[in-house]
Amino acid sequence: MVNEKAVAVFIAIFVVLLVLVFVFLPRQHISNSFSTTSVPVNQSNYSTTALTTIAGVTTQPYSSKCGLANVLTLQNTYFADGTYSGWNATGGYGAKPFNITNANIKHNYYGQPWNVTNTTFIATTYNGGQNVVAGNLTSGTFTVTLPYLNFQLVSPDSRLIYVEILKDGVPQIVDHFDTYAAPGGGNATTRLMNASVALIPLLCQNVQVRVVSAAAGTSQSEFNYVAATGFYTSSKQQTTSGILINQSIHLT
Repeated sequence: MVNEKAVAVFIAIFVVLLVLVFVFLPRQHISNSFSTTSVPVNQSNYSTTALTTIAGVTTQPYSSKCGLANVLTLQNTYFADGTYSGWNATGGYGAKPFNITNANIKHNYYGQPWNVTNTTFIATTYNGGQNVVAGNLTSGTFTVTLPYLNFQLVSPDSRLIYVEILKDGVPQIVDHFDTYAAPGGGNATTRLMNASVALIPLLCQNVQVRVVSAAAGTSQSEFNYVAATGFYTSSKQQTTSGILINQSIHLT
């Protein structure tokens, strides 16, 4: 008959070894398991798309883990110099960012003055109530070393306005926002809300962000414009609840 004391000692040693393995074994920062949940979608504009997230992710900086010789950073994130330096703006975004200080002085807004944090300039297809012109705003290439891209945004519920994360020019993540659905009231046409895109699937890779506005039309659709500024990567997500209405992920 097996000695019960010897069995107890063996079990204790096994437990100690197991604990040591979990403590000292290098840990994965990104889980390979994916969970899928539904995103609330306005059925008049979209077909239902699944929201894909990655389980078990930490929010530590990853820059020291990427092992890259050159880590590229996102430039001119608030357009503070009044130019699109470091970005490519086409169409309705115009030749330079929109100066909200001047606009508020001249009452160049709908309803209430522009409400933006930490900047005087925004990138926008707003055109003072005139015809809305489509356009793209594309950043330079940057390395994903933190799990979230945060920014400020005005975006109506439109399948023609969205934020993309590109790798080698190919969309990997596409998020549609409706900042008019943000809680708390206020003037949605000029109030830029905190928004965020999860970059976790693209950690340690070089990407670009592109704000797409394919909306165009007459003054009857003058609210179909987008405004954005304050782009930065972070270990923490800064976003307004309820404004993400559709997301798709297609990794290549």
